[in-house]
Formats: sequence, structure tokens, C-alpha cells
Amino acid sequence: GFLCNLGDMTATKRAGKQFMSVDAGARILAPVLFEAAEGQHLAALSSGGKLLIFTLDQMKALSGGGRGTVIMGLDAGETLAAACVAQTSLTLLCNTRGGKPVETSVAPRDWEPWLGKRARKGKPVDAFQKVSRLLALPTER
Repeated sequence: GFLCNLGDMTATKRAGKQFMSVDAGARILAPVLFEAAEGQHLAALSSGGKLLIFTLDQMKALSGGGRGTVIMGLDAGETLAAACVAQTSLTLLCNTRGGKPVETSVAPRDWEPWLGKRARKGKPVDAFQKVSRLLALPTER
């Protein structure tokens, strides 16, 4: 992953623009749009239900695109399922063991179990829930 401006991803030529390099078999997540501000964190979720939250300043800025850096360490067979930039709150979209959808909001004061450094594996969210997506509430101005 890497940071860039939205304008860096557009091309003026009709043929398009090669912006990033992807390994064979890899999957690209949709870009995460956010307005830069102090105190922001990147939250990453693995397909195995592990969550890692780290400060956004640990990410590399690449205006010309490229390969980027490892966001989260993954076990064999795991993929990066979701990522978002959060500052005030993080919402986990989960399913309970019975399949019931549940939204769980986590305030920054409760992020401690998942705070770490970029490229680490993260910690499981909850034994009773399977997290499928992450959402960040917009920063209040």
C-alpha cells in the first residue's frame, strides 16, 4: 500500500496510465479516500479476522504509484480484506456465529489491543464475531 493524491491516479492520455505494479495472483483493494489530518490511523483487516491499527505516518507516499509497502503481515492463505483511515471512530461490520449482521463501533480509546506497527500480523477482533468490513466515521470539523 501507499499514499498518493487522487490526481496522481488519473491520466490525460486516452490509453490510460500504468500506476501500480501487482504480483501475479494478487488482488487490488479499492482506494481509500480521506482528507489528511493530524492523528489519523490506518486500520487493516485480514481475511482471518485479525485487525491491525497503526499511525498513518508509517505509510509511504508515492505520487507516481509503484509497488508500495506491506500494510499487514498475513499468514499463509490469508488476504488483506479491508483497510480504512480512521481518527475519531472505527466501525466493524461483523457477523455473529449465527450469521446475524452486527455493527460494532470502537472509539480510539479502545484501540489499544490492535495498535502496532505497520507490517505486523495484528490481533483477532473477537472470538464470537467474523468481521467482514471496516468503516471510519468522517472527521468532525
